Amino acid sequence: MRPFFKITPYNSEKLLSQVAGALKTRTELISREKYPRLWGKNDTLKNARSENTPKNSFIKKAMSIFCLAAGIFLIIPGITEPKTLFVPLAAGIFSAAVGAFGLMVNISKGHDPFKKGAAMLLSGLENPKPVTLSFGESGMALPSESGEKRVNYDSFERVIEGPDIFLVVYDGKIAVLQKNDLAAPLSEFKEFISKKTCFHESL
Repeated sequence: MRPFFKITPYNSEKLLSQVAGALKTRTELISREKYPRLWGKNDTLKNARSENTPKNSFIKKAMSIFCLAAGIFLIIPGITEPKTLFVPLAAGIFSAAVGAFGLMVNISKGHDPFKKGAAMLLSGLENPKPVTLSFGESGMALPSESGEKRVNYDSFERVIEGPDIFLVVYDGKIAVLQKNDLAAPLSEFKEFISKKTCFHESL
């Protein structure tokens, strides 16, 4: 029997981060395929340093706050007497700018640009139509207005696995499938699909 997914309601709140992670993985994989030398250098530098540890992140944030506060402290008297206190004023402006920039960098690290795309993919899936999507030897069968649409594996870009989902990229489209909708042993489906197209786990 060919593996199939019987679509049930999605928990968008639970799956949002997983879908965003899979989209990020897809983007990085495509970039790595196009620019292998650049990514090789990036990986070497990344392994050689440990700047992203929680301790270092805390220190950087604390230093940014300190610079911002010190800058404001110097700017206030400098504004009142700019001619006589020009040096403290200039130092204050520079320090405040450095501190503000550091805080903006820290804030931007917590922003995930892939969540917007993930939300669009999950939109409307809280109450989906009760349809079945199956995988055969030659391709994937999708429900359509005319009955059934088949997509050959030649049209597949890749399948990316998350903790509770599979992100299927095919023919310029993306489908999100839940593992709990799979009517087959998970290990058998992963073995099957990995022989038909590029299969990856989320990074």
